[in-house]
Amino acid sequence: MKTLVWCLMLITAWVPYVNAQESPERFLVYGTISDKDNNPLVGATTVLLEPSDSIMAGYSITNSEGYFQIRNIPSGEYIMQIAYLGFVNTSRKVTVSGLTNLGEFLLIEDSHQLDAVEITADHIPIMIKKDTIEYNSAAFSTQINDKVEELLRQLPGVEVEEDGTIKAQGEEVEKILVDGKEFFGDDPQIATKNLPAEAIDKVQVFDKLSDLAEFTGIDDGERSKTINLTLKDDHKNGIFGDLTAGYGSDDRHEGKTSLNRFDSKSQMSLLGAINNTNEQNFSIDDYINFSGGLQGLAGGGGRINISIDDIGMTPTNGVTSSQSLGLNYNHDFSKNTFIESNYFFTGIQNKLIQSSERENKIANGKYLSTQNQNSDTDNYSHKLNFRLKHGWKNQDLTLRGAVKGNNGSLTNLSYNETYDTNDVLANTNAFVNQSNGSNFNFSTRALYRARLNSTGRTFVVDSNIGNENDDKEADQRAENTFYSNEQISEFNTVDQFQDQDETILNYGASVTYTEPLGGRKYMSLSYLYAGSESTFSKQFYDQETNGLSTFNAELSNIYSRKFDYHRGGIRYLVSRDKSKITMGLEMQSSSLDGTYDNEISKVRRSFINVLPSIRWSHEFSSSKNLEVSYRTGINAPEVTQLQPFVDNSNPLQQYIGNPDLKAEYRHMFDLNYRLFDMFNFTNLFLSLRGVYTKDRIINSVSINEDFVQVMRPVNVHEDILLNSYASFGTPIRDLGAKINLDINSTYNRGIQFIDEVKNNTDRWINSYDFSIENRKKKVFDLKTGLRLAHNVTKYSENKALNQSFSQVSYYSHFKLSFFKKWTLKTNFDYITYHGDSFSDNATFPLLSAYISRSFMKFDRAQLKLYAFDLLDQNVGINRVNDSNYIEDQRYNTMQRYFIISVIYSLSKFGQAMG
Repeated sequence: MKTLVWCLMLITAWVPYVNAQESPERFLVYGTISDKDNNPLVGATTVLLEPSDSIMAGYSITNSEGYFQIRNIPSGEYIMQIAYLGFVNTSRKVTVSGLTNLGEFLLIEDSHQLDAVEITADHIPIMIKKDTIEYNSAAFSTQINDKVEELLRQLPGVEVEEDGTIKAQGEEVEKILVDGKEFFGDDPQIATKNLPAEAIDKVQVFDKLSDLAEFTGIDDGERSKTINLTLKDDHKNGIFGDLTAGYGSDDRHEGKTSLNRFDSKSQMSLLGAINNTNEQNFSIDDYINFSGGLQGLAGGGGRINISIDDIGMTPTNGVTSSQSLGLNYNHDFSKNTFIESNYFFTGIQNKLIQSSERENKIANGKYLSTQNQNSDTDNYSHKLNFRLKHGWKNQDLTLRGAVKGNNGSLTNLSYNETYDTNDVLANTNAFVNQSNGSNFNFSTRALYRARLNSTGRTFVVDSNIGNENDDKEADQRAENTFYSNEQISEFNTVDQFQDQDETILNYGASVTYTEPLGGRKYMSLSYLYAGSESTFSKQFYDQETNGLSTFNAELSNIYSRKFDYHRGGIRYLVSRDKSKITMGLEMQSSSLDGTYDNEISKVRRSFINVLPSIRWSHEFSSSKNLEVSYRTGINAPEVTQLQPFVDNSNPLQQYIGNPDLKAEYRHMFDLNYRLFDMFNFTNLFLSLRGVYTKDRIINSVSINEDFVQVMRPVNVHEDILLNSYASFGTPIRDLGAKINLDINSTYNRGIQFIDEVKNNTDRWINSYDFSIENRKKKVFDLKTGLRLAHNVTKYSENKALNQSFSQVSYYSHFKLSFFKKWTLKTNFDYITYHGDSFSDNATFPLLSAYISRSFMKFDRAQLKLYAFDLLDQNVGINRVNDSNYIEDQRYNTMQRYFIISVIYSLSKFGQAMG
């Protein structure tokens, strides 16, 4: 199998080499650009275009001396275009026939151009406009049915991972706007995976200021990497989108639609999808779930705790069918008033067949527990969001709202076994759980901002309120068997009906006043009051053989909780052209009140904390900056952690609260360094985070002679977390390639109680990702690389429990466009798991591919044949390394299938919306 892996890697890596050998000889083109006074122009764009189709052959950005060079240009005739903001664009025919010196270009200043004026030259690929890098889509080749993410892959300094994550200049993009407006909320991938590339005119990359900084004009140093997609003029007034339908082997099917209707005032979009191929239609954030995660995988012994908390889970394993619908509507009522809104519907049906083997750590060794389960999940959710903003002279008001509703059901069958430290059977557990429930919540927020004068005096009021209701019920039947000396020592059954209701109310309001002190110094005073109130009821009823049910008061629980706090503070800000510093000091007074069993038992706690913070940022240049920050925060214990009662609703995994818990106090330090060189497209991003937590809350776990777990929350003196991340990318011009290296390393020094024995734990989680890809992607796109992840945990007292495991992935992703209408794409991954705690090291290759051909007028239609898991080697596997256990999970997953799809791109322009 390894021979096959390397053969596939070499074949895909050989393609660009062969292509290069057949290409004509290539040369260097260079020159300088200055103004009429011979002053060099830094950051001017130079581009060579093919005369036949105006497709870009090469480009460059001038350096500090106004010098440019364009490499690897074949001999021939070209059109050279030069652009620089504030100067008249220049075009000239040039001939390349060897090393070519184009000499000096003198640009003439355009007195009519202002900063806001757009450069209208058709194929200038890149423009630098103050803090914005703007790419012209016309200079990059895409096919008629390509989505925006295919366009982004071609832009220098922009990367799109296979999972759809977007990075620009080494940083992850947090938001994508369409003509300056939100598109289906904050998920960038909804825009990149659904909007057609042909609709895009410009791609603008910039660091978006915070909402407060944009309003006040006081730069507080907060940034978020953002991309704005500007539409072509014809797409701003018309209909465009595409339709997809496909069917294949094993009854696999898919259907998609993306329709957009825009005009000068409105944007309306519809997305729809249905499939049974495990494809995620919308972001995971758009699924509304109750608690997520199968509780039956938690704990260490035979378990019965597939409870009603599991319904509505978002499935990540198994085989899933899904249906989704999304609507987005934006409208400008006037220059200062607009609305942005979206609606999502998602349906999920998941079938999971899973087996797991867990090695649990205890003081005198380790013991094994296994689980086999079969579950069916149905989940349906609705989500509506809106943002309404109205502005008038020096003031604005923004209203946000969200309404979410969801209902789901779960049927789960499970069998569990626990073995003692001598590998002798200790207990078994078999159960059936049927659950269903619903969830409804809403939230609103009102933000009022006012500029009181032109020097930075501002007044801001921010308030919010939200309510959530959960209703769940479950029938649970279980058989528990305990063994002693390989003989049955105890046998019991559980047949229960559980009814759970929870209501949560969240609210808060803040006032912030900012006063300019002169010399670009500012002081702000703030006050915040916020709180959360909840009521929780969980009723247990024992089912009798005669069909009647009896209320179980011992297991049932009713409680209410109120947590609120007052926070007042002062901040001092100094803003300079290159550096900004903010220092703050806040005091927070918090109170937590809880009542149980109809107010018979009460928990009351209060906390007073001083919270200092400081943030400093410095811009060495427009492409290089450093940011350092320190802040503090608290995390109060939940009421369930404070209640002094034993929760033995699961007799094999019991929980008891601790009324003496203190609140966690956290010190957080962050350092970020960013560099992006527009002259050679090298990017470097470095970050370091440190978190020191005093009175960290952890669960202390003890195991009795029947291997029943008893968990109790406790405070530990301290916990230290360090994380470092580095991302580096640079072109190798002689090879026409680019390399990328990502390194992520996390270290945690904590305290873990293993069977009530205190252990200082040291844990390292390291991952590395190295890849190389070609830069010019007009004909082919190749990215190949290696990922390595390694986990290590060491214990101070129980050194025999030290554990480690690793995962190695080799990957090669290749796309080839040929004969103008054909496209071939392959994704190959070779994954291996290694672990000193497992008897086998899993290895499997995964190869998927598609081939497509465009047809009809203007290539509007496309026929695609897709094959998933061509080698029929896909397996579902997951390995988890936690502080006191390591677990191997095997589950059913999608196997090899073939599917044929037809994609049709439609457009109709020039008609205004009614």
